[in-house]
Amino acid sequence: MTAGLERQLGHKSLGQRVAAEIRRRLLVERRYRHGQHVMESEIAAELHISRAPVREALRELVKEGLLVSIPRKGIFVPHFDRDDMAELVDIRYMLECRVYDELIEGGRLGASELERAETLIGDLVEVVRSDGREHDLMIAFSQKDMAFHSYLWELSDRN
Repeated sequence: MTAGLERQLGHKSLGQRVAAEIRRRLLVERRYRHGQHVMESEIAAELHISRAPVREALRELVKEGLLVSIPRKGIFVPHFDRDDMAELVDIRYMLECRVYDELIEGGRLGASELERAETLIGDLVEVVRSDGREHDLMIAFSQKDMAFHSYLWELSDRN
């Protein structure tokens, strides 16, 4: 796992950190495709860890609906259509509105917190204005976007 991921998720269990890495591979890098068999042993070998935290991570992602477990066959990447994606966007919107309410009503946005949020937004703008391959820019933007939203979730104590 990358050093940035280690810093960002350092307080989480190894299984949770592995879940975050697989989630990133699924949603940001699009490394896994619809119908692909996600192999516990391959992920463990790639990350140089035992299979137990990978198994924990895969169970978590199945609960979240990002993966599907088929008994006696394995874990697979499901197909998401436009309606599924629209529903995910709606859910994210509702959750983030709740986080923003918590931050504002709870008085959790002091000068230093706002400064950090502005820095994270500046990082996003920098990626948008930069040149490079579209795929690389999309990954960089997604990582910066995740850092921004993770920071807000962390401030809200809703993580």
